[in-house]
Amino acid sequence: MKRSSVLAIVLGVAVLGGGGAHAYCSEPSSEPWCLSDDDSFRDSRDFDNCRWEVESFVEEVNEYVSCLESEISNMRYDQEEAIDLANEAVRRFNCGADSGEACW
Repeated sequence: MKRSSVLAIVLGVAVLGGGGAHAYCSEPSSEPWCLSDDDSFRDSRDFDNCRWEVESFVEEVNEYVSCLESEISNMRYDQEEAIDLANEAVRRFNCGADSGEACW
């Protein structure tokens, strides 16, 4: 009974992850207002302004996606680290249970 309780606690920690610090990914601003404005394409200046806004928005979205990809990579690393920690604890516990002594 004790063995299963300790294993459940250790595995619970592994599932919750390492808790490492990560950067915050800022979501892009709302889509350019000019896309909803009927006057956005009335002359070349308005057209150019809208194009610039759309290009800026696309750049923000690309930066956000890149940040999220980095976060996913960091989280996978933390997950693997937590699983390794849990596996080592289980190994040491099982070793101690078999030998009756603390194992390193």
